[in-house]
Amino acid sequence: QSLVDALKLLGVTCRKLPHLTLPREMQGRFGNKAILLLASSFEEVLLLDSDSFPMQDPAFLFEDAHYRETGNLMWHDYWFNTIAPDFYKIMNVTREDMGERTCESGQVVFNKRVGWMPLQALLFMNIGNAYARMLTNYMGQGDKETFPAAFKVLGMPVAMSDYSVGSAGRMMKFCRDRWWWTECHEKFAGNTMVQYAPDGSVLFLHVNFEKTLLRLPEKFEHWTRRWMVLYPPGNSFREEMAAFSDDVERDSYEDRVSLRCSKGFRDYVALRRSRFRDTFPIDLVGFHTLPPGMVFQGQQMDGTYRGWFDEEE
Repeated sequence: QSLVDALKLLGVTCRKLPHLTLPREMQGRFGNKAILLLASSFEEVLLLDSDSFPMQDPAFLFEDAHYRETGNLMWHDYWFNTIAPDFYKIMNVTREDMGERTCESGQVVFNKRVGWMPLQALLFMNIGNAYARMLTNYMGQGDKETFPAAFKVLGMPVAMSDYSVGSAGRMMKFCRDRWWWTECHEKFAGNTMVQYAPDGSVLFLHVNFEKTLLRLPEKFEHWTRRWMVLYPPGNSFREEMAAFSDDVERDSYEDRVSLRCSKGFRDYVALRRSRFRDTFPIDLVGFHTLPPGMVFQGQQMDGTYRGWFDEEE
């Protein structure tokens, strides 16, 4: 309750849904986003993952011409689709209907009045996760492809960003043994998706590797910077983001320190511990084809991802 009270001071209304009995496969998983979209009291919604950071006020998206026309606005993922052939047969759609590009659901703008029928399709495809798994099939995971698919299977248009996804990360040294010598070179290693506004400015930073956990050093000076290069074009991230803040990464660190120190945080951790394990399995995360010059680093590939509930401050 203390977390609810803390959020109320920020103008946030928390809604409990005790009457819902979700299938086990949906409990605590990606499919919950479809339920939350339905349960929201708002007709027009910006779904925003907790690890997707807006760099400017995104309210103007609700006035975007493509959104007003279609009732949706979505952003590209890195790869082309790998939809399972079964999906085309079940939904009676073609590869051309579904398109070649994929979507990521770290941020989705959705008009429930215009998209009421697609919302029902979205809920249907997320019950049990069978359709979500067919839609991703190999590349990626979760609910992300069900959002555009919910419109496409009904023959309704999808408004996608005019800009391809970028990446923020850092230069890292990679070495390889070559018989009697070691060959080393620097290569860009991305960890965060960069999504753009209709005017081409940076709008969202969606962390997809080296997730933003709440294990924090005591001082920012001990923090290992993750956002040092913006790719493309490969320029200094801090210089490219100067229009928004003198140091976006420091701001992000200080926000998380404030959260760690907030009254409701301990209650939140206790609630999470009572409902979920502190590790979760990894399927094909990390095994993604990438644009030239990009390598994602930092994901533990031992079958677990740890660190959410460490006690140290």
